[in-house]
Amino acid sequence: MSKSNTAAPSPSHHRPADPLALAKSDGVVAGQPIKRSHHGFRGVPPPPVFDFDALPDGALLNEHETAAVGRWSTNTLAAWRLREGHHGLRWVVIAGGFVRYRVADIRAYLGDATPRKRKPRRADVKPRSRATADAVPATQEPAR
Repeated sequence: MSKSNTAAPSPSHHRPADPLALAKSDGVVAGQPIKRSHHGFRGVPPPPVFDFDALPDGALLNEHETAAVGRWSTNTLAAWRLREGHHGLRWVVIAGGFVRYRVADIRAYLGDATPRKRKPRRADVKPRSRATADAVPATQEPAR
């Protein structure tokens, strides 16, 4: 086998560095099909590229755009939707089952300064400290 000086083709799961290369190639780059990720993006998206203040109140934003405006993870938005009635950010489901957020609802949520509700601390429970005086070393068994 002889070695050639050509670069090895990239793995099929990598996208090309040039997005136009994919658009011009009908999904095939360097003779290999581009494999689509079926997992979806669930992290914190970069800041929005649009002016949120210039949008009308009736405009609908998708989950990715809404997460970019609030700097939330898309997982966070999904978890909030599971807590029906317990979260202030409202959403709508449009035809096809797509989730959208109205700009007016996002503005109302961001403008609401209500603190999060936490469970009240029980008076009969003392806070635990990390270093306690009666701590038993890991190599020693407690007395019974």
